[in-house]
Amino acid sequence: MMSSTMSTQADVAVMREEAARAGERIYERRLKAVLEADSEGRVVAIHIPSEDYFLGDSLLEASDLLRDKYPLAAHGTCTRGASASR
Repeated sequence: MMSSTMSTQADVAVMREEAARAGERIYERRLKAVLEADSEGRVVAIHIPSEDYFLGDSLLEASDLLRDKYPLAAHGTCTRGASASR
């Protein structure tokens, strides 16, 4: 029998996966053509409901910019550009 803590952790993991996929879809559909040429190696944080995005030189910087505008937001981040690893 699974404990409620394990179930909650699994639910959080699923929500994170879903947010990551939603962010990737938004990036591919709306942002890739705009950002890839000028944003190599930078990190983009995407506010899923509004599709607003924030660029930073680090995950922390991009996330902080997003949270300044959307303090309680769920978001996805990824590094972009030819030298980026995912």
